[in-house]
Amino acid sequence: MQQAHIILVGSGGQPYRDYAFRSLAGRYRLSALLPADPTWQQPHLQDWRTADLTDPDAVTGALKELADDGSAVLTWDETVLEVTAEAAGRLGLHHMSARSAQRCRDKYLTRRLLDEAGLPAVLQISQNAVAYHGHRLGPIAAATGAVARCSTAPLALHLDHADSWELVEAAPAEGFGSVMYDASRLNAEENLRRTAEAVRFGHAHGLWVEAELGRIGGKPGEPPLDAHAPGVRTDPAEAAARLPEEIGDVAGGAPYRRHLAGVLLGRLLGRHAAETGREKEKR
Repeated sequence: MQQAHIILVGSGGQPYRDYAFRSLAGRYRLSALLPADPTWQQPHLQDWRTADLTDPDAVTGALKELADDGSAVLTWDETVLEVTAEAAGRLGLHHMSARSAQRCRDKYLTRRLLDEAGLPAVLQISQNAVAYHGHRLGPIAAATGAVARCSTAPLALHLDHADSWELVEAAPAEGFGSVMYDASRLNAEENLRRTAEAVRFGHAHGLWVEAELGRIGGKPGEPPLDAHAPGVRTDPAEAAARLPEEIGDVAGGAPYRRHLAGVLLGRLLGRHAAETGREKEKR
């Protein structure tokens, strides 16, 4: 039986997307439509075309050359989502509709529909967004908080990937209910110490705290790393040895520690075993 065929539009950087190319190529016949000839992507591809990904006509023409009966189109690049959807629709290929692509990118419409449905959601502000707005949390938090307060649906405010302690300290007064504190650039011991401090601060100020006790390499400011290189991701064996006690130290409770550690370790070790098995099959 012939494998299903997926045409991937766009790529993203190798540190972030190599694992996805590997995974897709292991399950499907994989083609790609890229803005330039493939480099690190090429070993995973059956074939490819290049085109201006902002031009619906160019994307349509390239997809037509790559597609066969039953091909599906996939993109994870938000900037080309609408063009991809329009081109796929013209050709009758499996993909979300152009109207759906437009609507899912319309944040105002999304909030209005949440209001109408009475569904809860999280409004997220990243540290990068704060930096973009002049490194001032107050104005962007005030605007986003006003949207949440005016909504009839329950909307929470979350500060994401904050490695600045000043931002964490400012979060409660600016209306945030949760924060993701990212100390993963530090060594394991210092990461744990800082994260525990963030959790204690959160408990004292009514904040939920998410953290990165492990790491994924290739973040901005770091040298590019292959997603499968040693040391680029949290080592499962190290996590198995350290994580239960670390979570206990951070979360401050044995029942919660056992539950959360079991969930995280199960997912981590299960994923590691699956990846290891696929690598053995390839050999």
